[in-house]
Amino acid sequence: MRVCIIGDPRSPNLRELIRTVFNETDTVLVVSQFTSQALDSYKLASILGETPVFSKSQPSINTVSIHSVIEILIQKLSFSPFITKPAYYLRQLLRVFELPLHIYQLRKVLFHFKPQVILAYRTQVEGYLASFAVPGSFILFTQGSDIEYFALRDPIHYFLTRYALKKSSGVIVDCSRDLAYIQNMFPICKHKKLVSLGNGGIIQPLIQLESIYSRPLSILCIRPPAPYIDFLTLFKAVSILQSRTNLPPFTFSLISQSHFHEKLHTQAVTCGINPESICLIPFLDKEEYYSHLLNSSIVVSPSTTDGIPVSLLEAMAFGCFPVASSIKSLNDIIFDGINGLIYSKGDALSLSTALFRVLIDVEFRASAFEFSRSRVLKNYHKNVISPRLRSFMHAF
Repeated sequence: MRVCIIGDPRSPNLRELIRTVFNETDTVLVVSQFTSQALDSYKLASILGETPVFSKSQPSINTVSIHSVIEILIQKLSFSPFITKPAYYLRQLLRVFELPLHIYQLRKVLFHFKPQVILAYRTQVEGYLASFAVPGSFILFTQGSDIEYFALRDPIHYFLTRYALKKSSGVIVDCSRDLAYIQNMFPICKHKKLVSLGNGGIIQPLIQLESIYSRPLSILCIRPPAPYIDFLTLFKAVSILQSRTNLPPFTFSLISQSHFHEKLHTQAVTCGINPESICLIPFLDKEEYYSHLLNSSIVVSPSTTDGIPVSLLEAMAFGCFPVASSIKSLNDIIFDGINGLIYSKGDALSLSTALFRVLIDVEFRASAFEFSRSRVLKNYHKNVISPRLRSFMHAF
């Protein structure tokens, strides 16, 4: 199968999807809009750490970069939780000016590569580009923020998302909420092939239940800074917990990019958190990340909008108890009071109450893991997701 994927090869989720769905008989080309340097297929295969799943059909066909360095800087600014609106609108302006060039470059690549299947991995902006550049049909892989955060809040994104959905021949979504959104708000999709695949699923092994009882009391935030991650509510909730005298000692850690650490630490201290009690962890490789999950009791997802985060699925499979904000998409994986707790979005007292309950009840945490493990194995493991995704692509 010859497959062209329009997406960011730096994305761990995309790399795992490629690694688990495709095999040595496939020829896969990744067209990247987010890297400033071309990354050829063999290099990308070595990054994946597996038998190469990419092969060059021609010496001139590599993983292609069609993104400007200027917009990469704007991209970084616009997804900072500290600088948003000016960078956001500047980025939209840059995209308008750069779109014709990107369309031309992508059409040139597709003409030479001649793929059997084209997959746009995300709606913004990969789906937009595919809708204008692909002469035939393509598959659109929407993710958590694509519909609710962008399409339903911004008229430009709504128009472009609608056009991308109209031009696509099939749509993959990661949660039932977005499946309903697409069917109800975009009637043009009612007769298209739609499938919900839980953001591509997870691949890591599942641990034994006994290790839950010996874990230290710890709270870990696994969501990196973004405009839709509500750190203010999280910091206030942890501050409330630290002021309680009837709670055993616990640790509080966050995983984020290093350049955000100083601002996050300042914000946490301003909210009343003991400056010595917060641990800021830089991005880790998979083994180190899994080690942190194995030594964490609770994970928090303080987002204001989301799909089904792979990081949350991984944490649940590793025995961490999820505490998450009240977002419809998470109803697919968290049953409040059974395998996790849902707090009122933006309510620090509600979050601190949920965290307190979990910290003092190890049996609750253990029973939640048993339930989560069975759901992950049944619905979200790569062994289940990958064959469904490959079958879906073969249908076109």
